[in-house]
Amino acid sequence: MEGIRTEEVTSCALCGAAGEPLYEGLRDHWYGAPGSWGFSRCPGCGLVWLNPRPVPEDVPKIYANDYYTHQRVADPEHRRSWRRKLRLAMLATAFGYEQCDPGKSWRWAGRLASLLPLLKTYVGRGISFLRWLPPGRLLDVGCGNGGFLGAMRELGWEVQGVEPDPESARVAQREQGVPVVVGTLEQAKLLENSVDAITLRHVLEHVSDPMALLHECHRILRPGGQLAVVTPNIDSLGHKVFRHSWRALGTPRHFYLFNLKTLGLCSEGVNLRITTLRTIGLGERLIWRESQTIQQRDGSGGKKLGAGPALLRAWAQTGWGAAGGELLLIGSKGGNG
Repeated sequence: MEGIRTEEVTSCALCGAAGEPLYEGLRDHWYGAPGSWGFSRCPGCGLVWLNPRPVPEDVPKIYANDYYTHQRVADPEHRRSWRRKLRLAMLATAFGYEQCDPGKSWRWAGRLASLLPLLKTYVGRGISFLRWLPPGRLLDVGCGNGGFLGAMRELGWEVQGVEPDPESARVAQREQGVPVVVGTLEQAKLLENSVDAITLRHVLEHVSDPMALLHECHRILRPGGQLAVVTPNIDSLGHKVFRHSWRALGTPRHFYLFNLKTLGLCSEGVNLRITTLRTIGLGERLIWRESQTIQQRDGSGGKKLGAGPALLRAWAQTGWGAAGGELLLIGSKGGNG
């Protein structure tokens, strides 16, 4: 692969303040994109961004080496098992998917299971925490291989994807049979007030202008529609433990990293009404293991975690406070558009 041209980003996209160095000399230990990378942090609002970052024309190069969204979707397990019925019951009772009702006795099981926060989070993240919203037109921005859209179609949504990576879009169309616009959301030129729900699942951190993307989401949402955003949490316990080796830094594919404050500011800046803003866990075991692998590769450690860090990881699994590895934002568009 040829070298990747870069550009400096010296000021904060939210408040305009000059950034301060956070990390320097980072490498892509996961997909092998060439170059040396760093992150800057805003001393005012706390936004973190990649600096330097690839110029727009060279962004495709950082996804060229068998990126995970190029892979086909594995068939779900336990499709006919009691686990599936319990999941459907929880979707019906906790998230409004009445069309999934597996029967009266299972509804009681669903209500009881939804009282367990980790189990409810596990089921909720599979639908990006979207409640059923008829008539049910769903847009997944950055839909990747289309696995999420295929699953949501089974729950009754009319689905469409937008995906800038042509190879990922081909996988989604071929394997899932879902309609996908190849390009950015702005290039898709969808009608104003035309969709009921939009999902940005680990997408906001990848774009060079997150505010422009959120503005476009607001424009095409119908009044009362939902926007669901899931993105890494720079204030997470995992980042505090692993620092520059934290897997979710995503060097050099993550252009921006948010915390509760900065993601809330982004939402308010585009006039979205915040209904949920919190951290979530559940992915900590994998992220921490991969972070240890990065430590080994860059020579900064990587010893097996002892009992103390393991307990910290278990705490991060709960998403309590700011500990969780991901941020969850659910926003809605006001009735006046």
